[in-house]
Amino acid sequence: MIGRNTRHRGNRRQTVIHSQWKSIRNRSSPSGKIIFGCIFLTILSVYTIFIIRMFASPPKEEFSMGLIHDAGRLKQLQQQKQPNQFRTDDGYYGGKAGFDDAGGEYEYIEFPNCTAPQSLPDNDCVLVDNSTKGVMCHFSNLVLDNTKIQMKGLGGEPLDTVMSQDEEVEFVQDYQMGSISLKDASFPSGASSLLFRTDTDVSLHYLESVLSSMKNSLSHNAGADIDATDCEATPTLFLTRYEYVHLFHTLTDVYNAYEAYQLLATATPNLRAVNVVFLDGHPRGHLDDMWSLIFGGQVTHVKQLKDVTCYQSAVFVPAGYTCPLFGEDVCTAMPVLAKPFLDHVLKVTNTMDIPRIDNKVIILEQVPTVTHPRSDGISTETKLGVGTMTKLQTAILQAVPTADIEFVKYDETLTFAQQVKLVRSASVLIGAYGPEQTLLFFMNNDNNLAGTTLSIELHNEAHSMYAEFSKWKEASHLHKRIFVNEILEEKDITTIV
Repeated sequence: MIGRNTRHRGNRRQTVIHSQWKSIRNRSSPSGKIIFGCIFLTILSVYTIFIIRMFASPPKEEFSMGLIHDAGRLKQLQQQKQPNQFRTDDGYYGGKAGFDDAGGEYEYIEFPNCTAPQSLPDNDCVLVDNSTKGVMCHFSNLVLDNTKIQMKGLGGEPLDTVMSQDEEVEFVQDYQMGSISLKDASFPSGASSLLFRTDTDVSLHYLESVLSSMKNSLSHNAGADIDATDCEATPTLFLTRYEYVHLFHTLTDVYNAYEAYQLLATATPNLRAVNVVFLDGHPRGHLDDMWSLIFGGQVTHVKQLKDVTCYQSAVFVPAGYTCPLFGEDVCTAMPVLAKPFLDHVLKVTNTMDIPRIDNKVIILEQVPTVTHPRSDGISTETKLGVGTMTKLQTAILQAVPTADIEFVKYDETLTFAQQVKLVRSASVLIGAYGPEQTLLFFMNNDNNLAGTTLSIELHNEAHSMYAEFSKWKEASHLHKRIFVNEILEEKDITTIV
């Protein structure tokens, strides 16, 4: 019975379709005219689009996305770029190109160039980069009332005194009304000011709470009765750090702060130093010395300040996550923007004139360390087998007896200046996926030196920001990622050598 009903429905469907087709063929019938007309217009539209595309000028490739299916097309795109700009496995200057996980197709994506702010706003905020959406704010005669900033942690404590404390202790819970206000200042109109923006097209992070408190304080004139005669004259940078003991993330914080420092120096003749205030409660970290070294002024935590402090010039620095050095799927690296920062770091670390040695190889081995209250002293970012780097060292010496290899255990005992000095003389830097890859940025790529510097990243991660980060180097640097699964196999050693 079931089968008979099914056949009946099937036969009826065939009858209906046959009837519709007869109507289409019979152009004199009303339904046939309508259906035939629709088919004719569809074919005509497709043909017209094809003709237009065939004779139209090719689109600009400033912002493009597509798949490259063959090596010829990839080579064609490479040749359109300036010389020496194709220099990493994962991409080239101006975009990304790489095999997908399925194996076969090249993906090509271009992004707009990264930019830098041109000037400081006046009692307002400015978008640092249209791609990263980072926001920088500058205020005159800013008043900070420490008693109205709610945070459990003091900040700057010796690490061993706060082990196992919760991370939330180290961040501000609430900026109460009046915690941050302005004294005798004029304010921009809400229609044009980033300070009063309510949309989500900016990346504020900690600044969302700071600016919310400021707006509430402004509406209530909370800073009107503050005596501003004793304001701190040295310009001061304010920021919240999120990953303060990881070299890459610390570098992104410092880089954003340096952009603010440059703008302050332009507006303030003979500026030699700026102060830094951390709006967090992190304990003492092994990278904290970077801040005083690079900016030359006093560095403190907000909860270590006196109850009320006034600042003649205060800049709130964008969160490190919005730093253009991240570069991933956001904007195209522009080494010329980073050069002033790089030169300044080399100057304050006294490493500018360290010569590069052609056969010098630095091998960095991750060492489990205790760097923050939640550290277990066991984990590393990439777990390579015991003796992996030593095995690699032996293999390189066998293949290249003239190689000058320096084997270094990378841990928290190395100061920032020592780390920069370590890699300045190296032609090749080898290390696992982790913060030590950040040091490729400081390798010596003086244009007067022949040859190319090389950084090799051993990883068992599908994702890495260091390939994109390497594009902030000059064109004479190559970054290579090699997948290893804990144990360095002979094929891996052969590839590296």
